Amino acid sequence: MHRLLAERGAEITVVELNLDTVRRLKTGGCRALYGDVLRPGTLEETGITVSGSLILTADVEDAAEIVRKARVLNKDLRILARCAHLRDVAAIRQAKATVVATGEVEVAVALAEAVSGDEKPDRLALAAQRDAMLRHLYDKPAG
Repeated sequence: MHRLLAERGAEITVVELNLDTVRRLKTGGCRALYGDVLRPGTLEETGITVSGSLILTADVEDAAEIVRKARVLNKDLRILARCAHLRDVAAIRQAKATVVATGEVEVAVALAEAVSGDEKPDRLALAAQRDAMLRHLYDKPAG
């Protein structure tokens, strides 16, 4: 993801708890901070108050708390969050994340597409089917 964003001209700051990863990123010319985003001051150190987006790529237990803290620091921030399980989506949405994606749903949709896809699929029909599956999975109450 880092490479894709950088190729589009995005200014990226990575916050990471693995010191080796931070060193590797810095050596490669990337802005990286060693730290925990839940620690006071870390989000501010990233420049979050003037950032356009926050992307949470790691599946962290306290994702909703990170979203809440970031939202307080920058009410206009676009917050994209990843979580592993569908059961976590509601809490992260309630914390005011802009977009929440869960691996559980994305894998289910990809497998359903693979099973039901034709050799030469109608791209518009496939996109409509995908949208319907995503709405169904993400919008149904957790149980």
